[in-house]
This record gives sequence, structure tokens and C-alpha cells, in this order.
Amino acid sequence: MKKLLSTFVCVLFFVMYLLGQCSTGTVFYCYTDNENTIITYCPDDPNTQFISVTVTNYDFENNFDYLYVYDGTGTGGALLAQFTGLGVSGINQLATPLPDGGDGCVTVNVVSDGFISCGGAQQGTTDWTVECRDICFTPIAEMTSADADPLTNPQTGCSPSADNETVGTTINFDASGSAVDSSPFNPAGVTIASYNWDFGDGNTSTTAVPTAAYTYSTPGVYRAIVSVVDSRGCESINLAFDIVHVSGAPTIDLSGTSTTACVNTPVDLISAITPYAATELEVTPTAPPTPLPDGQGVAFTSSFTNTQYGPMATVTDGVNMTVTLNIEHSYAGDLEANLVCPDGTRVLLFDGLGNNMQNINLGGAGDATVPPESPPGPGAEYTFDMNAVVLFSSNQGPVANNVTGVDLASGTYIPDGNFADFNGCPINGTWTVEVLDNFNLDDGTLFSWSIDFAPVDDADLQLASFTNTYPTQVWSGNGASGTTATVGTAGTETYTLTVTDDHGCEYNETVDIIFSTDPPCSQACDADNGETTLGTN
Repeated sequence: MKKLLSTFVCVLFFVMYLLGQCSTGTVFYCYTDNENTIITYCPDDPNTQFISVTVTNYDFENNFDYLYVYDGTGTGGALLAQFTGLGVSGINQLATPLPDGGDGCVTVNVVSDGFISCGGAQQGTTDWTVECRDICFTPIAEMTSADADPLTNPQTGCSPSADNETVGTTINFDASGSAVDSSPFNPAGVTIASYNWDFGDGNTSTTAVPTAAYTYSTPGVYRAIVSVVDSRGCESINLAFDIVHVSGAPTIDLSGTSTTACVNTPVDLISAITPYAATELEVTPTAPPTPLPDGQGVAFTSSFTNTQYGPMATVTDGVNMTVTLNIEHSYAGDLEANLVCPDGTRVLLFDGLGNNMQNINLGGAGDATVPPESPPGPGAEYTFDMNAVVLFSSNQGPVANNVTGVDLASGTYIPDGNFADFNGCPINGTWTVEVLDNFNLDDGTLFSWSIDFAPVDDADLQLASFTNTYPTQVWSGNGASGTTATVGTAGTETYTLTVTDDHGCEYNETVDIIFSTDPPCSQACDADNGETTLGTN
């Protein structure tokens, strides 16, 4: 391909070429004066493949010569990206696949004037990589073992603390209802190849069969999740789940029962039970710190997976969602940041390079002309909100003076992209912040980030909880009957209260009662005259 494309170096005015090229390759392109070259890359099999073009390094006369990348065959499709000046990118420009209404092709268009060019030795070579990707026909995960409403009809079990359990109840999960995509474009013979289980307690497993058995070691509420991967390597984006309630020990208080009593006199066996209760902890959409070391054309990613929303919950009002980054970086002009939703939709948070944010620091970053910066400067919180009044990349926001430039102050800013593009994205699944570092020398840290999906947070957030009940409570011991005990011989007797909860788990508590014939047990009451006489029973 490199030799073939070199024929364009000396071509002037207008040239168009269509390549049926599905192998990965890098094009090193030296443009000439007065050029208008159109190169279209198409997959060999548009039913199952589509093209990705990644411009890595570009060098054009700034604002006079351009590289355009279009979706589809020719320049009539949507403009995916444009490049002028000197820089690096590394972002994949993806064709719209045939099943989604496109043709799977990407068109590259080089346009230049008649003065300065690479062919004239004033500009350097531009390179891009062409890759043919398989279309993923997304399989669907289904937790077949789950009830239609697992929140109200969960699986239940006992923890090892239950008196009738030594290792806890084994819970069986079934995902045999999972299926490959039914699209007619999906190649014949595709099957579900693996099942990825997350049992909700920090443990995971991958199986080739659709079933898994798991024993929980501690009581609580657990959300077991399964995703599936088909034989073409395509993974489900939906997260099927089942809820598990594992009973814990109640607090059984027998202190109301007297520990001394008289023989032949009923003693009340008194208990108070505080039930075991558990609520699923809300997992907020935050992510751990991500270093942003110096890296030319390198993308750094930080991801978080949502699981606690309704299975059909989607973003319905993207205009009112917000994203907050806690970040520091010593040169915002190096960076481009995107938010990617579980279905792959991307929205640009900010483009520091394209919006000339040179000499703007994020947070309290120090000068890192000789990286790495050590230690990192303090982070600042930048909230991206479509309803804000200042564009993040406008360089018109509030700033604080810094000897190495200016620090963009914490605040709320308009993103460069439109959050309305997220409408329809599933809320459950993996959300990713992608930070692309376009130039060398500077670095930073993405300390954390979070999403507020308002107004769906309260409506669709579904946390599981339960409180055990104890329908069966039985006292046992010498002379026990119901909730009283009577013995005719002095001595110490042990009584056991066994309670069985609504999950079938048993718990025991004991109390010792000393039965005596000593005074005042030797006093008897004459019912006729109320006189008290002393004697031995």
C-alpha cells in the first residue's frame, strides 16, 4: 500500500482513488502544491467489516492546507475530523457500518494551495493508519436464574454463621437465556463463547458454560452480574443480574428471663430479637486516580462500571447531566478529553489543542518542562454542564496567576461537545474518560471523575435490601413448654431458643436457670385466709 499511494506525491489538482483494503497498514504521505486528493478505504466484506483510520502525525501549512476525514465513500458523508498545522492525534476515526446505515468506508481528502507543501520540502510527512475491523453484532446477556423482578424476588441463602450451616449456602446462577445478535448480517455459526461472572463480593469467574455455582462467605446483599462474549469476540453491553440475600445472625436477647426460679413454679422464657438487616451500598460513579504521564499521541483512560440502575435505564436528558473531573496538568493545550458511554457514543469534553489552551494549567500544576512532575500539583474540579455560561476551551473563564502560566480555576463550564448525544445510551455498563496527550514535555494526574445522570438518578437507581423475619421460634430444655418452663427438682437447667428465619436459616441462644427450694421458695400461700406458713414443698 505504501508503494501504491506514493503515486499521489506528484499528482496535481484532483485525484480520486478507491481502495478495497482490509489489512492494517500505515500510510506515509507527502502532499504537493495545488492538491485535491481523495482516497477512499472500503472493507472487503461490508456485511461484517468496517474501516478505521487513525491520523497519528500531521504536518500541513496551518490554515491553508488540510487533511479531511469523511464517513463513507467520497466527501459527501459526515466530516469525522480535519487537520491543519503541526500535531499528533491518535483518535480512531470510524466508518458507520452497513447494518447501521453506512457503507463501512472512510474517505481521506488532502487539499492544498499552491505555495507551501511537503513536496516543496517546507512541511513534513503526514501518516495515518488504516485498519479493517470486524463489526460487533452485540450479544445479549440474560440471567435466566433471576426472577422477572430480582429486587423483590431474590435468591436466598444462609451464611456460615447460621447454626445449620458450616460453609454457607451455594447459590446457582444460570445465564443459558443469553443469545447472539439476531441481525441477518451476523455470520452464521456464531455462538456464545464465554460467560463473565461478577458475584458482587469482589470475586469473579469466567466459564465456557452458562452456569455457575458460588458460595458467599459473609452475610449481606449481593448483585451477581453476567456479561457474555461471542465466538467473534463481541461482548454484551447490557449487564444481566440476579440479587442474592444471604442471612446474617440476629441479636437474640434472653436477659428478660429470670435466671433464678422456684421448683414446681412456671417461669416465663422471655426473648427479644433484633432482626438481621442489610442494604446494598450505593456505588457512586467515580473512578480511581489515573496518571497522565508525558506521552505524545497517547490516550489514557479511566473507567467506571454502573450496575445499580434499572436494566432498561437510559440517558433521557443528556442536556441536564453533568461530568466532573478532578485533574491537574501543566499544559492544557496538550490535551483532548472525551467521555465514552457504554454503547461507544463519544462526546468531547474539551479540546485544549484545537482551542489554543497553550500556557493554561489545569489545577495547581507546576512547570513540567523536564518530566516527570514530582510531586503532582493539587487538582481542581471542573464540572462540564450544558447549562453553564462559559465554554471550558474559551480561555475566558476565571483564572488564577501562576508563575508558569495561568491556572484555570475550578468551576462549571460548557463542554466542547453536546451531552444530548448521550440520549439513549444505557446507564448500566462501562463509562470511560479518555484523555489524549498530543505533545511531549508536560504531565499531570486525573485524580477522579464522576457523573450525575440527573434527572434519572432517583427514578432508576435500584438498591436491594432486606430484613429477616423469624416465623419459627422454639424453646427446648427440661420442662419447657411453649414460652414457660417448670421443673420439680432443684438444680440448674439450660434452655435453648432456636429461631428460624424466612430464609430457612437457624440460630440458637441459651440461658441457664437455677431452680431452688430455698426460702422464699419454701413459703406457701393459704388461699383461704391469706396467712403465710413456713414449710417444705
